[in-house]
Amino acid sequence: MLFTGIISLIFNLGVSSAFGYLYWDVYKHKEKLKELISSKLGLLVVFQIVFISLGLLFGESIVSTVIKSSDQFTYNPIFILALFFSAFMVFYEMFLYFFRNEDKLKLYATLSLSTLLLLTIGTFAGVVLLDMKEVGAIYGRTFSYGVVIVFFLAYFIYKYGINFNISKSKVLLAFSIPLFINALIGALSYGADRIIIEQFDTLENLGVYGFALVIISVIETWFNALNNTLSPTLYKFIKESLVEKRREIKGLTHTIILLVIFFITIMLDLLIPENFHRAATFVPILAFGFLWRVFTSLTSYSLYIEKKTKYLLYNQSSNLILTVVIGYFMYQVWAIMGLVVTIYIVRVIEYVIMNTISRRVKELPFEFNKLIFLSALLGLIGFVIVYLNLNSDCSIRYLLYATPLFALLLSLPIFLKKEIKNLIYIFKQRKKLF
Repeated sequence: MLFTGIISLIFNLGVSSAFGYLYWDVYKHKEKLKELISSKLGLLVVFQIVFISLGLLFGESIVSTVIKSSDQFTYNPIFILALFFSAFMVFYEMFLYFFRNEDKLKLYATLSLSTLLLLTIGTFAGVVLLDMKEVGAIYGRTFSYGVVIVFFLAYFIYKYGINFNISKSKVLLAFSIPLFINALIGALSYGADRIIIEQFDTLENLGVYGFALVIISVIETWFNALNNTLSPTLYKFIKESLVEKRREIKGLTHTIILLVIFFITIMLDLLIPENFHRAATFVPILAFGFLWRVFTSLTSYSLYIEKKTKYLLYNQSSNLILTVVIGYFMYQVWAIMGLVVTIYIVRVIEYVIMNTISRRVKELPFEFNKLIFLSALLGLIGFVIVYLNLNSDCSIRYLLYATPLFALLLSLPIFLKKEIKNLIYIFKQRKKLF
């Protein structure tokens, strides 16, 4: 999955992400929107043909050079399947962006749920029915994913057409290439911790750490769900009504952050102590480190609004360098826990860099100060939980993991009254806003 994510970024060259923002320049004009969609489909199809061909020609040498466990992560069939799975992911991202922005919730839900359902069925069939173990899971997921994406691709081509227009492709690429480089560096930096473990530790420990990241991916899924729901409205308000919708902008961003915080604290309290054993040790720091990524994502809006995506490269470049350098030395000192601490530190630095750059490009009325203080407090509590969990009796683990929720509930009436009012305001105005 790590390498599939990286490959899909290469196959995409940032075009899907660019489409998600360029959409707002033409969404009021049906013909221009149709031209944008057909041009993008044509460009993506050309990319898939070229990159899959290159992957089939040079994949064997890539696998043997890059991956230490090349005897298990084989060129045939795993790398070949990863090529096609990555191609499907590119179209999946574009389709979701479009259905979200167009407020076509039935199609959005159909795409999401059918993908989930068929991925589950395909995985079960490959592993259990065909008894092919992990390779069966990869076969099943790729085939199932492909069925859904090919169906929706046919739908898009039928409705909007497909056209390879060089002039329109240049416009797309001018905006998308910085996003691609940024996303590729970001994928490498976000995966650098796993690469370090894969290179210097055992596959068993990589599996334990990977399981902790699966738990974090649940938080990420929750954030993505909130972001996909609220970001189109938020982006439109910032782009078209920054002054008039100032309260709504603050309310939407505060709602996203507070709901992510609530989710993390409740998840830690209800799920972690008993069920996840060794992986649970890493989760508090990783979870509260993820909060800083939420701040970073929201702060970056000014760069997309002003078409200054090139500045994103400074952030992800420093992110990758810091993750590799600090992570390598911290791993030598404290093994996997050193990498966990590194991830938290890098997430904080990432936010500081992005906030500095974004405010210089365009000041946005977010007012995050109190929420940042709360996140820092919860992060400190997360470090204390990990320390006590490593150095005390497991019988107090439930109490330890409930501490962040208690801290959050105490904080709300003391210094987050305004932020809660903003959340309530958005809830009351939901029918007008969405």
